[in-house]
Amino acid sequence: MSTTNDFAIIRAEPKDTEEIRQFLINSFVTTEPISKSIGLQANDSADFMKETAKVSAESGHSALLRNDAGEIIGVALLSVQPVEKIYDAPKPPDPKTGGKMLLIANFLWALDQGLKNHLSPDTKEVVKFEIINLNPNYTRRGLAQKLMDWSMEEVKKLNLPIYTQVTAIASQRLFAKYGFQVNYEILHKDWLDEDGNQIFRCDDGTDRGQLISRMP
Repeated sequence: MSTTNDFAIIRAEPKDTEEIRQFLINSFVTTEPISKSIGLQANDSADFMKETAKVSAESGHSALLRNDAGEIIGVALLSVQPVEKIYDAPKPPDPKTGGKMLLIANFLWALDQGLKNHLSPDTKEVVKFEIINLNPNYTRRGLAQKLMDWSMEEVKKLNLPIYTQVTAIASQRLFAKYGFQVNYEILHKDWLDEDGNQIFRCDDGTDRGQLISRMP
């Protein structure tokens, strides 16, 4: 455990899965720019967030930031995955058949397609930075940097490449400070629905999604 003033960074465990899922639904979904831009609701994302919470809590490499009341007010979620699982992941279904979350799932899947060209052919496993997020009431206190510092120390022990998809301009700037390189990006103006309309229009200056990575 790492402490910082009235906050503590604690390693996530499988028993934390449901609490993490609830945090993601209540905080991440409501603050992530592309989620906001399409009006994503909690019930739209429940299954997706359940799986993210599960793999992250079970990995043993994720961090929870708790306040002095014991509440989760931030997360840095990591998983370790075989690269073949990422390369072979099927394209998500058509959003018309499954709701708004599939608009995001398809965008993330498309970003992942850029990973293969940037890993050594003999790479067997990779760390995925699933999500970093803070409760909006706790921003501008340096807490995101604390979570990043903890996570980068964890990745150093694993000695594996790390990658993530960053879909918010604030996250893109944060990860750049930690030496992540842009491998592939999709501009929102180029990501269109079947009628040729731009899908994501964010109100915070975010205009693209990026696949980024850092080598050990």
